[in-house]
Amino acid sequence: MSTGPVKISQTVPEDKVGTRLDIWLATIPEIQTRNQAIRLIEKNKIKVTGVLPLKVKASYRLRGGEVVDIEIPEPVSSLIKAQDLPLETIFQDNDIAVVNKQAGLVTHPAAGHHDGTLVNALAFHIKDLSDIGGVERPGLVHRLDKDTSGILVVAKNNKAHKSLSDAFKNHEAHRVYWAIVAGIPKEKIKSIVSNLARHPVHRKAFSSQENGKLAITHYEVIKTFKNQASLLHVKLETGRTHQIRVHLSEMGHPILGDKLYGVKRQKSLITAPSIKSILKKLSRHGLHAAELGFEHPRSKQTLFFNTPWPEDLIKLVTELEKLK
Repeated sequence: MSTGPVKISQTVPEDKVGTRLDIWLATIPEIQTRNQAIRLIEKNKIKVTGVLPLKVKASYRLRGGEVVDIEIPEPVSSLIKAQDLPLETIFQDNDIAVVNKQAGLVTHPAAGHHDGTLVNALAFHIKDLSDIGGVERPGLVHRLDKDTSGILVVAKNNKAHKSLSDAFKNHEAHRVYWAIVAGIPKEKIKSIVSNLARHPVHRKAFSSQENGKLAITHYEVIKTFKNQASLLHVKLETGRTHQIRVHLSEMGHPILGDKLYGVKRQKSLITAPSIKSILKKLSRHGLHAAELGFEHPRSKQTLFFNTPWPEDLIKLVTELEKLK
């Protein structure tokens, strides 16, 4: 049965003077996140007394005392098609699910990938998912690139989603990846800091630019394979799109098998015929999200998960270890 949109009126407290509109809206229980607030603003569902509609933007600074009228549209039935795709669930309770995504699986529907994604699998195997992320990203708190394997946490309700999102935003989540890169980095332990934005020419790629968002990656070289490649333990402080791939490629040591970043550099560094042969057959890049830790949104217990290396990367490392 249709319940119609939810309408709310709020008076801006005097102590919120100077606060951005989207940040304040995110504190309202029915909204919860800045992304949801921004979506409502963009759909003209937020009206502020004394402010022209075109001036109501996410960046609007509150003056205090304004009456803000909010209309939250009736939830749209999910357009996601539930599909019985393989899904390895590591942990699940009433609030969250932790899954191990295989390489080659797109996380959510997008242009060119309308189904056959992790979200389609989630819709089949896990009936209750948060809707903060919108109808095309139910439950998703974070994501992994298509050709990256490993651990993801999924929210089953909006309260859990908000709690987990805040943990990721505040750098309170423990995220560790294993990366197999071309060549041997000069510095065995390093923190890479830059601002990442979409590449000005190659629209599918990202690069370090002054106007980008802060991105911080920490790595340690764990093992080297002759002069061909290295195994890196990578810890994320921030989680920008393609962050690890861009940072390592721009450092001169692209991830093996990555067809978007550092292809020429990879070819020049990998000279061993046996490794060249295996890379031709490898259908993904050598990046695996191996560890994930966070505070449970309800119990507040610290949870930690890890997942073993997938077979295709074990095969690659085994061949690298044979090099003399």
